[in-house]
Amino acid sequence: MKLGFDPSKSVFVEAVRAFHFMSHKTWEHKTEVYGRFGLSEDEIWSMFRKRPNCLSLSEKKITGVMNFLVCKMGWQAVLLPEFQAFFVLAWRRGLCLDVQLGLGISQSSISYLVIQSPSVMCQKVRKFAEVVKKVMNLGFDPSKSVFVEAVRAFHFMSHKTWEHKTEVYGRFGLSEDEIWSMFRKRPNCMSLSEKKVTGVMNFLVCKMGWQAAVVARVPSILCLSLERDYA
Repeated sequence: MKLGFDPSKSVFVEAVRAFHFMSHKTWEHKTEVYGRFGLSEDEIWSMFRKRPNCLSLSEKKITGVMNFLVCKMGWQAVLLPEFQAFFVLAWRRGLCLDVQLGLGISQSSISYLVIQSPSVMCQKVRKFAEVVKKVMNLGFDPSKSVFVEAVRAFHFMSHKTWEHKTEVYGRFGLSEDEIWSMFRKRPNCMSLSEKKVTGVMNFLVCKMGWQAAVVARVPSILCLSLERDYA
């Protein structure tokens, strides 16, 4: 209660569990581990208040993630408490951080994944490697941001969902080759909901008279907010 936790929130329970399973000596040791990377005591407390589980990570796990982000990626340690969810995911799942650097994925792209899609970064190495191999076989350059978009698309989409999205685009006359071409330019177009795809395509093709092939050549238009136009 003195630390400012609200008993009605789930984070209160996480904090209670953390203190229950951690001795004062262990707490001091974990604080010292984070401190090696430049985090002040206040910053560590701030991180704990947001995600108590960050102090339940093993020294090996903390060191591995911090080494990667601070030493290899060049992040400032002071920024890390904002991404405590990443630490927890790293705890629960396998890490494939060094694998990404070895594949030539740019640092800016990796940073984007850490912030926007930590689950992609923290999946089992084998699963991640399969997705990356699939994307690379499609001709994506791992040093480009569009590569990351493709990895995210395949990570969050099952084969069944992919086939369904292909069928949705096909209703408007797009061939399989055109859909693949569209995906290579803007992978996010396959992550859009059926409602979004149908609404935009109906507006552009049926109301505006555009040819579906034209939309396929400029797939970024599918991601625009046109709801008021086709609603």
